[in-house]
Amino acid sequence: VHYQPIVEARTGNIAGFEALMRWNSEDRGMVRPDIFMGIAEETSLIVPIGHWIIQRTIRDFAKLKQNLKAEKKYANKMFLSINVAVKQFNDPQLFKILNATAEYYSVPPDEIKLEITERVLIQGTFVLEWIKKARKFGYSVALDDFGTGYSSLSYLSNLDVNNLKIDKSFVDKMLKDPKSQ
Repeated sequence: VHYQPIVEARTGNIAGFEALMRWNSEDRGMVRPDIFMGIAEETSLIVPIGHWIIQRTIRDFAKLKQNLKAEKKYANKMFLSINVAVKQFNDPQLFKILNATAEYYSVPPDEIKLEITERVLIQGTFVLEWIKKARKFGYSVALDDFGTGYSSLSYLSNLDVNNLKIDKSFVDKMLKDPKSQ
């Protein structure tokens, strides 16, 4: 797991971290996440990997907060973003593990952001119910990769998400093409 800091543009302070899976293979070198995570999703290994990620990242996040408080460098509330794969939506253990781990490490649910990709929206109303459940437990939900072609802006009004992460490919043209801007 690698932790990518998320910086608040206004202040320059670290607002949180996104947990990202990386694989440095002895044989292949750095394997792109879209390759190994795609295989994990296809084979359903993503479910036990997801359990491990939840437990590992929440533990690491709690330890980081504790260290920052000890060094008197922790003034603001931070968050941890954890990506949730499509197959994890059907995992009956997901929220049990998430809730138990957050409680065990004393990490409030509002400090945990669950990131889902726009492509999960094709799963239908089930996703809307999953988002409601996550929000009921107190977790933030972010819609990642928005603008990659699966949904329209009008669909956003049906989603109870906290954050919208617009895909880079969607905004790249804005800087070069006045029409896109």
